[in-house]
Amino acid sequence: MNSSFTIGWPAKKSFLLFVLTVTGCLYINFFEVSLADGYWLSVDGFSRIVIPDTFLYSDIIDVNNVITSLAESGVKNALVPALIWYAVGFDWYLTFFLNIFLIYCCTLYMKGLAKQYGISVIRARSAVVVFLIMPTTIYYAIGALKELPMMLGFLAILYHYNSRNFKAVLLAALFLVATRYQLAFVVLLLIFISRFRNPIRVACGAMLGVSAIFPLIGHFDILSAANVQEFRFNYGASGSFGERVEFVRDNFYFLSAFSVVIRVFQSLFEPIIGLVHNFSFYEDGDLSIYRIVSVISNCFCAPYIALFVIKLKDVVLACSRINKEVQLIYATLVVSLIIIGGFSFIHGRYLVPFIPMIIVAGLIPLNRIREDCGVVQCSSGSTAVLPQSPQFPRT
Repeated sequence: MNSSFTIGWPAKKSFLLFVLTVTGCLYINFFEVSLADGYWLSVDGFSRIVIPDTFLYSDIIDVNNVITSLAESGVKNALVPALIWYAVGFDWYLTFFLNIFLIYCCTLYMKGLAKQYGISVIRARSAVVVFLIMPTTIYYAIGALKELPMMLGFLAILYHYNSRNFKAVLLAALFLVATRYQLAFVVLLLIFISRFRNPIRVACGAMLGVSAIFPLIGHFDILSAANVQEFRFNYGASGSFGERVEFVRDNFYFLSAFSVVIRVFQSLFEPIIGLVHNFSFYEDGDLSIYRIVSVISNCFCAPYIALFVIKLKDVVLACSRINKEVQLIYATLVVSLIIIGGFSFIHGRYLVPFIPMIIVAGLIPLNRIREDCGVVQCSSGSTAVLPQSPQFPRT
């Protein structure tokens, strides 16, 4: 008789979420006094123990006049994180528990998307595990921030679009725009792109076209160019490669398109590039929690970014024989990464909300994304067997 005992996947995922929750509670307990006082630098030998924006979102709300205080604060994109603080009574632990729930919802959508795109159960589970053990997952759950709500919003839009539940798509889109209002442009652009037979080529063409005339757009300062220059000045990056890339992007038509692509990759790999440039996890003598978290997570994500880029090339080249639903996840990433990472880059953390989507897109098997039967030689040299048109589940 086989007496071996195997633990099922739900128990394993629950255990990971439990470990994540306990770790986060211990972290908050260790820094509880500093968090309560609004300190995030030089705390017991540690630096950047939390994203400082969360203190700002907590401070702007007047409990006696919530709506007016939000409207008069002048803080951009504060609505959702500020209301989260207000809803939990400005309690760090309750905020963290709410964020754990958002993370759990993200894992459900990742699993659902993996099933829709034909990703094997084993790979889907490995994707969820990687997402849960990445340090950024727990780090951005400390305090109320925009990253986790944005992450959930994008995943929900894709899943419900594939399921043809357009009411849920609308609700997810409204939630996403409420979290970061600039994403209204991204959502509207994706709606427009989704109307075409090959949305991935439309997305790539539109983004390259806008990139080619970026110097003209930059003159209107609608993409936070002034903020980027201020960031460069404050952090002493004069003469850096990044500054040169931005100079070409901002001043030379057509060449700006190449600069935007370079800037996207710089944004995606900013933590690793920063470590190569300055191999240290210390900041003014203190150990930087943010840098440790960012570098380790970037190493976790790097293979999936590489897979995404490789498969993006194949999807673009063979898009006429690929599901529109599959094309749309790549189109969403192309549009979002270029607009956020290529046009208005300041911090690499702006791309954190797209990590689960990148992981899922990188795992979509080529023999599950075709429209019809047959065999196609992919540009990467691999042979893809083409199944019958996959039917996405309806709700």
